[in-house]
Amino acid sequence: MNTRSFQRADDEGLRASPTLARRSVPWLGSILGHLVVVALVVLLTWNLARARPERTTPVVSATVVDSASTPIPQLETSPEREAVAIPALETTSLAIGTPESGLVRGTGGVTLPGGLGGGMPAGLGRVEFAGLGAGAARRIVFVVDASGSMIGVFPFVVSELSRSLSKLSPAQSYAVIFFQRDEALPAPPRGRLVGATREHVQRTIDWIRGEPGRPPTVIPTGRSNPLRALEDALELDPDVIFLLSSNVTGSGRYAVDLGELLERLDTMNPTDPESGRRGTSINCIQFLDPDPLDALRRIAESHGGPEGYRFLGRTELGLRPLGEGD
Repeated sequence: MNTRSFQRADDEGLRASPTLARRSVPWLGSILGHLVVVALVVLLTWNLARARPERTTPVVSATVVDSASTPIPQLETSPEREAVAIPALETTSLAIGTPESGLVRGTGGVTLPGGLGGGMPAGLGRVEFAGLGAGAARRIVFVVDASGSMIGVFPFVVSELSRSLSKLSPAQSYAVIFFQRDEALPAPPRGRLVGATREHVQRTIDWIRGEPGRPPTVIPTGRSNPLRALEDALELDPDVIFLLSSNVTGSGRYAVDLGELLERLDTMNPTDPESGRRGTSINCIQFLDPDPLDALRRIAESHGGPEGYRFLGRTELGLRPLGEGD
């Protein structure tokens, strides 16, 4: 090819370049436009995900049920006495404001989404243990002391637990976690809530008491530390926890400093900076003897409200006062 031929080829290439560029511009513009749209969609989705609440739950406030309508069965001190009989299990579906079985629900402080308040939502059973209520809770966890100090009152606790669970409806779910030494002992299934059906409740009580011909699964003994059980309970994201103990700070090897316990609970169940409320209400019932540290009362006041604590002493339970002769 001579010099003139090369020159002609160069001239033709130069003439083709503007045409190629003109053809490329629309494609590049389309690609950039799509990228901008995708970026906007991703940004919008991320902002919506941050703004969306994890789940909608009622604001649960503790209530005190009329004590005259919920008498405490007295326990006998005879070691030969069998466990308190567990009542027949049942499920309930309550309309708003409807009394059930003669137990008139307290009306303090319950607020529901959408502005409803002051009554039990349709389809939910009563949430209550030994006269201490929890309003419109749907997700309930019982954390129960199984140390040796509870042995005298344990039959009552199991009986009342059975009665309490039987009042729930299948629309509600629950878990029961015992604490002994520094371990958590959950009733199966571990690590999740179950619907409060008659079958599930019966299975839970049977597991605690032991099947016919077998010893109970849970036997109060030794000392205890509640931190592991409380941690497991809060991981289930309940509306309310009922914490049942004679002395939640323990003693000896398994003693827990009250300041540390309160600090850990604040970390695990923090106050929402916008609403000023905690994610889980913690109601506390103390059995047998007063606690000089008032640990359960302080937990209840901080995490359950002014009516979130109840003390059931030896006299109320029909037991001899501490130090009284045989």
